[in-house]
Amino acid sequence: MNFNKLFKAALRRLGIWWEEYYILQTDINIDIINNKFSLLSEKIPHKITRLSYDDFLKGDKKFYTNKKLLKYKKWLIDNNREAYGIIIDNELAYSSWICFDKIELTNKTSLKNYENAALLQDAYCNSKFRGQGFHNYVNIFRLKTIYDRGIKTAIGIVRKTNLPALKVQKNSTLIITDSIILISLFGKEFIKSTKYDS
Repeated sequence: MNFNKLFKAALRRLGIWWEEYYILQTDINIDIINNKFSLLSEKIPHKITRLSYDDFLKGDKKFYTNKKLLKYKKWLIDNNREAYGIIIDNELAYSSWICFDKIELTNKTSLKNYENAALLQDAYCNSKFRGQGFHNYVNIFRLKTIYDRGIKTAIGIVRKTNLPALKVQKNSTLIITDSIILISLFGKEFIKSTKYDS
């Protein structure tokens, strides 16, 4: 672990941390999305299903910790959230969420000024099933689902260091619109946002 990581870890223990994100957005062009989904469906034989709590119990325990399962249990009874994923041989290979009523960074902080927009949220692929195109496949499916709900805009929030996720979102027609820093000081969260300059 280098000095910067040690320094950040020490600050986090004191209650001070920060993360840098990109905000990505698309005004959903359903013709493009349908075409992408059709092509992906021909290559990937697995069905995308709406997930229940029991489905998450079939997942990677290193990711689906008790804390995360408790959060997901609450999300599943929220009418403004839906979970979708892929189950292979009774194992949860991929999971993801859509949030229809808020664009949230954390359970404390949501982004304002987004109307008629839904959030692509909490996508995870079990390491055993990576490299099969599931992220693109389910991401496009979620955009179709959002559009079918009468919502025309989708938002993605990706850590700046997560280059694979950025690539997937860009392949799904999202573009970076903003760069933000989320700062937490002793439990209070603040956002510094700037328009992205490509």
